[in-house]
Amino acid sequence: MAAIIEVHNLKRNYYKLIKNDTKQEIKVLKNLNFSIEENEFVGIMGKSGCGKTTLLKVLGLIDRPTSGVFYF
Repeated sequence: MAAIIEVHNLKRNYYKLIKNDTKQEIKVLKNLNFSIEENEFVGIMGKSGCGKTTLLKVLGLIDRPTSGVFYF
């Protein structure tokens, strides 16, 4: 079967301002790799704050990845 979504080395970082206008980097998605085949059902599970919504925003083109690629 053919993959309908392929994700390679996907990373998404956010930056949070802390004291003295310095930025703290928060790594949410770290080198994520997976593929979804045609007619396959996938569930996304994890604890609060692990990056589920961030992943869906990147795949839905609402947000941009820090690095990595994905193909539809």
